[in-house]
This record gives sequence, structure tokens and C-alpha cells, in this order.
Amino acid sequence: MIPRLVQSVIAGADVAVESYTLLIVDDDESILSLLHDLLACDRRYHIAAANDPRAAWKLLQDKPFDLLITDYRMPDMTGLELIRGARRMHPDLIGILVTGFGWPDVAVEAAEAGAHDLILKPLTVGEVRVRVRNACERIRLIRENRRCQRELEQAMRAGARDAQQTTVSEAITGIGLFPPTLLPSSKGRGGRSRSWISWNDWEGFIRRVC
Repeated sequence: MIPRLVQSVIAGADVAVESYTLLIVDDDESILSLLHDLLACDRRYHIAAANDPRAAWKLLQDKPFDLLITDYRMPDMTGLELIRGARRMHPDLIGILVTGFGWPDVAVEAAEAGAHDLILKPLTVGEVRVRVRNACERIRLIRENRRCQRELEQAMRAGARDAQQTTVSEAITGIGLFPPTLLPSSKGRGGRSRSWISWNDWEGFIRRVC
């Protein structure tokens, strides 16, 4: 995913604030509204909401999201199925499963589906904020790691180009600055012989070093 930076002004200074796109899915309108209003207080979060997994699926097909927060039990599709399918479309997406059903293997099944975290109902304000903040921190670290990888690869490519150019420059300097003559050899003053390479030899050399 492409990192998005939002420019804000704090105390007269321009500060780059990293933002995150969230998709909240729950067929219970009261829970959906609670989660939306709770997280919308943080200006870093750009939130979309859906009260039906099919509507959520359409949103996921239209654009990528950083974080998917979904209820488990919904009509037509479970939250685990939604997370699994969403991560097939967008491998970098992080999923949080919300459920009121704490069966013994719920954590294992959630992890196998690709969920990053699990929140049990009844929801508490503090827990939701902490879990979402932790997920976004993970997203930030992934982005930072990829930025560092891109910068390292660019530096390595630039270094390789510089090394190649230096090798060619040194090789050309070693044979002198004057162009070759068509004659294989000629006599200098005092009868001393001067040897030059032919045009064909020169062209072959350039092809080898370049």
C-alpha cells in the first residue's frame, strides 16, 4: 500500500501526520455507530462503514484499506470469511475481529484467517482505542520498513552505476586523451617508433568497457 501523509498545522509549524484508512463492518447499527464515532475523533483515521458484509466487499473491491474492523456473526458472510477474502485482495490489510462469542479456538481461527487481533464484546472505549492504535503502529512500521528498503535499493543501484562509470573513466584515461590514428604505426622524430591502435581496435575496446 502507498503511504498517505496529511499536512496539519500545530503551533504554527507544518507537521507531517501519517493517516490510515479504516473500514468498519457490523450489522448492528448501534455498534457500528459507536465504533465510528469513537474512532472518528482521531484525525489520522479516514473511516468508511458498512452494515452488511456484501456492501463491505464492494468497498474493498473499489479501493484498498489499511485496517478492517469487522463483527464475526453477520448475514451471508462471517467476519473471518470477510477478513480472509479482503487479505487475498489486499495482502497488506490488517484485520481486527469483533465478537461476542468466545469459543475455545476463536483466537486460533482468527489467526488462521489472517486477523491481527481479536476484541470481545462488550466493547470498552479504552480497549478499542488501544487495539486500533496498536494495529496502526504495525502498519506504520511496515511502511517505514518498505521505505527503508526502497532507499537502500536506490542507493545500491546508484553505487553500482557510479562504480561502472569510474571503471570506464579509468580505462579510457589509461590509454590517453588523443584519438587513434588510421595508421597502425608511424615514425617520430629521430626515427623512434610510435604505436597507435586502429579504429577497429578502439571501437572493440569501447564496446567491452561500456
